Amino acid sequence: MLNSRNNYRITTDSVPAWHDYDVLGVLGEGSYGKIYKVRERAGEKRVLVIKEIDCSALRSDYEALGEIDVMARMDSPFIVKYYDSFIQKNNKVNIVMEYCEHGDLHQLLRKRRDPTDESKHKYLSENRVWSLFI
Repeated sequence: MLNSRNNYRITTDSVPAWHDYDVLGVLGEGSYGKIYKVRERAGEKRVLVIKEIDCSALRSDYEALGEIDVMARMDSPFIVKYYDSFIQKNNKVNIVMEYCEHGDLHQLLRKRRDPTDESKHKYLSENRVWSLFI
């Protein structure tokens, strides 16, 4: 089903679906689901990410749909690109999005942190911060 107001597609049929992707690994896991690194089986064969959200763990299905709505509206080189989404019969919403090869800002900051001694944290220079956002 195409939402003409927001210009994104949510389907409950078989296209798109997991059979359209080869799973390359699990990138992360949380209380709401998993994030998979995948490769398209057809087309450009891009490496992408599928965020699988278990709606039964959410307060309402609208939380996942709200995330899809926000991501679909974003068009910025600084925000992960949304490609598609699909809903499985087992109450799981899957969001197909851009794979960030070098990780995200949170991962960068965690790598620079010394868990044994806060005084040894490697802070980012102002120029580095600006280069990440501009």
